[in-house]
Amino acid sequence: MRQPYQHTGAWSTYPLTKQISRNENGEIVSIPARTITHARAKRVETPNAFAFAEILTRCNPFHVFWYGVSEQSLVTVVTKDALKRISPAHRDEYAARTQKDFPFIKNTPGWLCFDYDPQDGVTPLCHDELRERLIIVCPEIKNAPMAFAHSTSSYIYYLDDNGVEQCYRGDKGKRIYVGLADMSDIKRFGTDIFNAFWDKGWGWFEFSTTGSKLAKTYYDRAMRSSHQPDFVGGAYCTNGVYQRRPDPIVVNGDNPPFESRAWKYERKVVEKASKATKGAKAEVKKEENTDCDAKNAVLTIEESKLTRDTVIHFAEGGEETLGRIMLNRQKCHGQIVFDPCPTKGKPVHKAILHVNSTNPCIWTWAHGGVRYLIPLSWRNPPPKSVRGFGAKLRPASKPAQAPVEEPEPEGVE
Repeated sequence: MRQPYQHTGAWSTYPLTKQISRNENGEIVSIPARTITHARAKRVETPNAFAFAEILTRCNPFHVFWYGVSEQSLVTVVTKDALKRISPAHRDEYAARTQKDFPFIKNTPGWLCFDYDPQDGVTPLCHDELRERLIIVCPEIKNAPMAFAHSTSSYIYYLDDNGVEQCYRGDKGKRIYVGLADMSDIKRFGTDIFNAFWDKGWGWFEFSTTGSKLAKTYYDRAMRSSHQPDFVGGAYCTNGVYQRRPDPIVVNGDNPPFESRAWKYERKVVEKASKATKGAKAEVKKEENTDCDAKNAVLTIEESKLTRDTVIHFAEGGEETLGRIMLNRQKCHGQIVFDPCPTKGKPVHKAILHVNSTNPCIWTWAHGGVRYLIPLSWRNPPPKSVRGFGAKLRPASKPAQAPVEEPEPEGVE
């Protein structure tokens, strides 16, 4: 008889996932997931991928999974600071959501979660296409048990003022769960898959809201951590917003777990992805786009031909001149905008306002990554001779408002 798969399932009396609602103006607002400060967590065992997928269908926004397990079958999860205040006599009843308290257990079957987030402007891949790419880089994974589910914020709907259903957000990504024979190999195997994808040409760079450069591929690297939360229950929708995600899809549901340790990947090219995350320079042609280091692509204000009166368009709506953005740099810092210097005939890329710093600039995804430098002097009001500078700041969007709290559900387990 095969060992069952193990993972951690946690629940709380408050929504653990992101909240999506409509404000008094009828606008959709999204509030990020709360920090998990108090929850109950238990070790969950499933015999196969069919059983795991069935559990996914019964989860709600008060549930969360992670894929390391505690020594105790049932614990109360608190913050690390709160855990320090627990008396030694009751320490075994509590745990913090850390790799130490929820490790990957050796020689125990577990679930490797691949988190797929499609790039902006790109048609999302279906589950067959995602599985096909895994098989291309790792042919041995073809017979592995897998379950596919849609991401937390996919398929969000609401009724407009006329009572007609509108789709606010469709397919925003997927989770691919692969059953491994040894959960302690999740990090190594996931890293090898990441490197194999990069070597296959399926890697790219994105920029965080702080301007940090991130090496990306089809799957998020964070899900290889044993304590990383997976918000399996979907979004917490209120005020006329609701979610309708398709049921999970299972492939090779009753097959034995994949022996990942038998598969090793040897890099065939320079490790571009790992070097990029450490700030090393990648030496490639600019046309290849995937490895262009944004730190090497810097344009001064004279080269970019930006002026104080250049109109910057925010991705969430609204516009403002670059001069007024600099005067309101604390408010505008980190906002997503469109590339102010797009290439004619090419799609307009997105960029990030990195303006509240000692080296203000606009980071853009265009051309493999470019920084448009902004003079520090623009922090001060311009001379009176500069015209067209009197308009009121037009923010990208109104601040999000918290949705109306709903009563705690009964029977959350």
